[in-house]
Amino acid sequence: MKAEKPATSISKTAEFKDSVCYRIECDCLSENHRVDTWIEVDQPYSDFKMVSIRFHVNTYTHPFSHGFWQRVKNAGKVLMGVDEQQHEILLKPQAAKNWVDAVNSTIKTLGKTK
Repeated sequence: MKAEKPATSISKTAEFKDSVCYRIECDCLSENHRVDTWIEVDQPYSDFKMVSIRFHVNTYTHPFSHGFWQRVKNAGKVLMGVDEQQHEILLKPQAAKNWVDAVNSTIKTLGKTK
């Protein structure tokens, strides 16, 4: 299986000198499951490159989806700095291949410019 051009479920949203941003669409087609990523290749040391991949995920909670006290408890966790979240995105095999190819090509391209 080869990566597609243009890639299904993956779109480049911005490109800078030292980074590239992509949007990954979940195959369930919900806008709430969309993930924005930022890939950056850094060279903090002359012989050692670091690749930074950041994920930006918006979390939504329906106002009436949990009981009142559960929502108060969750708000307390956020205010105390102990809130932990896990996110997942569902991709078909082709979309996953496209994402891997986008990461690899970004690392290759940005690695040349540094």
